[in-house]
Parts: sequence; C-alpha cells; structure tokens
Amino acid sequence: MSKKKLNKKLDHLFKSLKINKGDKIIIHSNIAGLLQFYFVKREIISEIFISYLKKYLGKKGVIAIPTYNYQFTKSKNFDLKKSLSQVGFFGNYLIKKKWKNRTLDPIFSHVISRNLENFDFETINTEAFGEKSFFNYAEKENFKIVCFCCSVKTITYIHYIEYLLQLPYRYIKKFKGYFIKDNKKYKIIYKYNVGKKKIDYTPKEQNIYQLINQRNFIKSYFGRFECFSVDCKYLYSAIAKKIKKNKNFLISL
Repeated sequence: MSKKKLNKKLDHLFKSLKINKGDKIIIHSNIAGLLQFYFVKREIISEIFISYLKKYLGKKGVIAIPTYNYQFTKSKNFDLKKSLSQVGFFGNYLIKKKWKNRTLDPIFSHVISRNLENFDFETINTEAFGEKSFFNYAEKENFKIVCFCCSVKTITYIHYIEYLLQLPYRYIKKFKGYFIKDNKKYKIIYKYNVGKKKIDYTPKEQNIYQLINQRNFIKSYFGRFECFSVDCKYLYSAIAKKIKKNKNFLISL
C-alpha cells in the first residue's frame, strides 16, 4: 500500500471517530496498526503518523502523546530527557526528537505538539491527578481521548476519574526522588493514587464497553484493529453514574 492510500485510510478512520480539525486529543497508540498496511521501519512510520496527525488537526489542534514511566515508584530518578516511555515506541520516538515538549511529571508525562494556554510547562508536577496535572487540564478543556489500535484499558484518564470519585480500592501514596531537568536535580515528593494490594484494580474492558454510545464514545476499526474515541467530560459523567450504583463498577467481573 502506498503512503497516499494509508493517509486516506487514516482519514476515513478519524472521520468515523468524529475527530475534527482543531480538536485537542490524547492519543494512546499501537503502531502495529499502521504497519499492517505500510511495512517500514518503526522510526519512519512514527514520523509519517505524527506528520499526518498534525496536518489532520491543523494549527489549532493539540496532540498529547503519553510517555509514561513508572520507575519513580521504584526509587529511581526521573530524567526528562533520558527516562524513556514504558508505554510504546511512538512516545519514545518523540522523546528523542522533542523531549523539550515533554510535560514535567515523573510518571505521567506527555509530549505535546504545541504550547498550551493556561498550562504550566515550567513547574514540576508533584501530584499525579491533582489540579496542576495534565489530566486536570484535559478535563477542563474537554480533550478527546483516542485509542488508536489499542484497548480501552489503556485510557489512563480513567485513573484520574477514580481519583476524583475517591474510589475505595485506591489510596494516595507518597514517593520521594529526584527529577532531573537540564542536568539539574530537584528533590520532590510525588503523590500518586495507587491501588490497594491483594485487589485486582485493573479496569475491565467489558465494563468500559458498556459506555460506548457511538456519539460521545465511538468504536471503529482500522484493518483488524479496534479503535476508539471518547470525550473526557462524557467519560467522567458516564462512569460517575455507574459508580453511584456500584463503587466497583470499573473493576468488577
């Protein structure tokens, strides 16, 4: 398949997911979805994908790519430039090119396509889901969350919702360590809403599927892969309604 035909397939997918020019998106991705049609080196397909996203969303659009790293919870320092993403190749490709566009969070960092109004890019965030977190900003701006060829279980924003709803199977735990930026070390205490031990607190895919309505939460296909898009505000309200009836809605079998 040619690059031109691949772009047409992507156009069809993003239109079906109701992603429009000027939208602000958080995109969880699996580049295997692209390689099924256009088999090249991962670096090449990553560049093709980010270029496509920027063109599709336009100058007013925002792309946030997760570059999460969980080593800080294991008493390891976080280096903005050197601590790689543990959630996919695409994020690591962008860190190597655009690490200065990475948000200052030792666990839940994102590479952002452009500057954001009213978001602090200069201060280290010390509370995973607090008021200064990127998740809080995404909620206020009603970002769309896109799962490109990956499961809805990858939606980390769900953990932000669990934090807001103060669900009983999670609690705030503090982690101490160093955040390294521009070769300078900053000692921080980081608050993270972790799951309780001996409980399977992983959100269950079949429960999240119940929230799909093909308006605010859409499922589509890209070749053999499932893809999804959902508004942040809708996801919060839909989960909150379910939680009123069952505190363990997200994690129950």
